[in-house]
Amino acid sequence: MSDLARAALVKDGVTIIEGVALAAFARIGGACEARLADGRSIAFDRVVVAVGRRPRTRGFGLEELGLLESGRLVVDRRLRTRIPTIFAAGDVIGQLQFTHAAAQYGGAAAINALLAPLTLSNAAMPAFPFVTYTDPEIGRVGLNEQEAREKKIPFEVTHYPLGELDRAIADGAEVGFIKALTVPGKDRLLGVTIVGSHAGDMLSEFTLAMRHGLGLKAIFRTTHPYPGWSDAARATAAQWRRAHAPQWALACSRRLFDWLRG
Repeated sequence: MSDLARAALVKDGVTIIEGVALAAFARIGGACEARLADGRSIAFDRVVVAVGRRPRTRGFGLEELGLLESGRLVVDRRLRTRIPTIFAAGDVIGQLQFTHAAAQYGGAAAINALLAPLTLSNAAMPAFPFVTYTDPEIGRVGLNEQEAREKKIPFEVTHYPLGELDRAIADGAEVGFIKALTVPGKDRLLGVTIVGSHAGDMLSEFTLAMRHGLGLKAIFRTTHPYPGWSDAARATAAQWRRAHAPQWALACSRRLFDWLRG
């Protein structure tokens, strides 16, 4: 995944430097330069520094109420803070700092705040899609191979290259792949990683399948528009199906067709 993203960025003229600390910025005359810890200097016009997000929770009286922990609001799975009548959602709870996560959390928090204690909606998101909007896009839901190994969860891998997808060929966007992790011998999804054009859009079908306990067989049986990017999901499911075709059934069908042909 990283190799494909790196190759695409380099092809676009981006120079990638890793493993070196940034020591300082300096202005020499009318020129600006970034000085690296290894002694190198890089001239620049503008700098973008990506350091993540920090929740803005100060100045609202939350400290006095004892609701903060390491600068974030502590909530339970119903999005209640330590004071049950105060709910929180979004980046301030320090979890899944994505716009689509904040929208999901916000809806759950609103329902719980309005209807508690009559009903409380669980804000858990067992199948959450992560997307990095580089070019090509990188999307993931569930486990990747490294996480599965660390958790000692057995898995099988189905790898589908997007270079075989007709829509990708027509759009000149053949770079990328879909990698699906499944329970050994079964079609139940453990996780999916996609690298390629429209990866975030293609990921939604796999997220839906994981959220509702549907496997690759269900995706394979679903009619997909052709030629579309979503057809890559069905192609991935078809690849898994071919790899798990029962040999006894193939042998029986071979004998049947030989007999029918006389």
